[in-house]
Amino acid sequence: MVVAEPFSDADIAKSLLISISNDIGQIAYLTAKLHDLPRIYFGGYFIRGHPMTMHTITFAINYWSKVSCFMTQLLSLELVCPGQNP
Repeated sequence: MVVAEPFSDADIAKSLLISISNDIGQIAYLTAKLHDLPRIYFGGYFIRGHPMTMHTITFAINYWSKVSCFMTQLLSLELVCPGQNP
């Protein structure tokens, strides 16, 4: 049986930072989409001088924009079931 070592405070802080940054990126993307905004800008102490935070927010925005494009394409397809006349 393998016993896991306890997580360090640094590991927990990094996990929380990544989780919160991903949430911020998703909310920012969805808000921009809702209001038809072509660009999203971030500023302030939360991201200034924090490259991991900037990277995670950018990754989340790019991820959700790709998911949105994929879902739009998927929903625009006409699906035909076997045995159904097209």
